[in-house]
Amino acid sequence: MKKLIASLLTLAALLGLSGCGKTKLEALPDYSVRMTGDWVRAESPELDDARLALLDQALAGYDAGDLSAVAYLGSQPNGGTEHVYLCRTGSFYVFVSVREHADGKAELLGLDHPGWPTRLSTEKYATGGWYQPGTPALDGALRDVFDKGTEGLVGVSYTPVALLSAQVVAMMNYCFLCEATTVVPGAETDWVLLHFFEDTSGNVELTSIVRRAGAEEPEAPVENGAELANPFVDYATLEEAEEAAGFTLKLPEGVKGYPEQTVQLMSGKMLQVIYRNGDDSRVVVRKAAGEDDVSGDYNSYSEERTVIAGGHEVTVKGNEGTVSLAVWTRNGYSFAVCFDEPAELESAAAIIEQIG
Repeated sequence: MKKLIASLLTLAALLGLSGCGKTKLEALPDYSVRMTGDWVRAESPELDDARLALLDQALAGYDAGDLSAVAYLGSQPNGGTEHVYLCRTGSFYVFVSVREHADGKAELLGLDHPGWPTRLSTEKYATGGWYQPGTPALDGALRDVFDKGTEGLVGVSYTPVALLSAQVVAMMNYCFLCEATTVVPGAETDWVLLHFFEDTSGNVELTSIVRRAGAEEPEAPVENGAELANPFVDYATLEEAEEAAGFTLKLPEGVKGYPEQTVQLMSGKMLQVIYRNGDDSRVVVRKAAGEDDVSGDYNSYSEERTVIAGGHEVTVKGNEGTVSLAVWTRNGYSFAVCFDEPAELESAAAIIEQIG
């Protein structure tokens, strides 16, 4: 029996080796790549000679097969410096993690398989086929596509990292690799794929959000015609939402011109009340434990100032003297008020003073 077990172990080891004695990458155990609080995103995802040389050094002792690098994502401390690459092998993408030691030597930490097919066509620029662009870097036109496609999304902050592929159809489809962080205190950041369609008039539509296999769904756009899980749960009354959240929210008696009210709880952690005027214009009030910005508003405003409202300091942002966003912290909680239609400072302050 012992001889049989030894023979089986030997056979298993040989199956993980290539003909030249190198270990095949697919024989390695799974490795989980996660961004820590010290993660530094690469200024550019382009693969320069130094980045490629480091990856090649780490793979030198392995049979890499058809593995090819697509983009450099960034680095973080991990017993040296951990560098993360997005590569493709066969018809799938894979994260490859490399540790660079102080002496410059590189070590392969492992591969993380997100379950994302590349869908690349063998014929570059073929109509209807996906192709990998010459560079993953995002120029101004591509960032404009991203900005248009994500306009109005709330609940999750998306940061574009690299262009992975494009498709020529009636106009263009794009696949972006992005960092995604749910807008709640303490949320982790992970990578996702965002797909966009741009028509001949320059209009852009977000068509799908693809997360790693097995990842939780933090918000609800549409992916392949199916609605993804929505973290916002509606409640009939504020009291019911407060009980579920474990804390209370003091609201204005009403917001003039916004008679409709929706009470929600996001991911069990953030209370949200939406006032509507019937024309899709909203005033949104948010509260969550902690000091992180919970507004979900990442627009750029020409003006930012600190005012006193309700006896505490409030940061207000907007354009031409108006207020589109107000954020503040008080007694261990973070607050935000967002105005779809910019408000005058006096009107905004009157609302803010009643929130607690």
